[in-house]
Amino acid sequence: MTDRLAVEDNGAIARALRSLDKLPGDLADTTTAARQAGEHVAGLARAAAPRRTGGLARSIRAAGPGEVTATARHAGPIERGVGPRPGQRGPHNITPARYMADAADQAGPAVLDTFTAAADKKLRKVK
Repeated sequence: MTDRLAVEDNGAIARALRSLDKLPGDLADTTTAARQAGEHVAGLARAAAPRRTGGLARSIRAAGPGEVTATARHAGPIERGVGPRPGQRGPHNITPARYMADAADQAGPAVLDTFTAAADKKLRKVK
């Protein structure tokens, strides 16, 4: 008894190879996933930002793919804190609030899920 295997190529192999050739570039384009991740981190940071007037929270935005900024003048000193400044007016003993760093840390698993879903979507296009 002899087993025979016949392969019929109707262009599927060529299509698969073209699709695989494009895959590295497709996977490298993470702009949409990075934008979604930035929006998620910005939302967490807005929720965690200290509030007196709400200006700091309103100034937090996803500025670009994977970039979150706070444009309020006092955003940096509130995030990082300010120690005593001898010879200058006021005590300026501001304890770091770390609202941005904490938001980025908290968002880690969701950001990973966002990038994983984007990669899975691109991999499913390989035919």
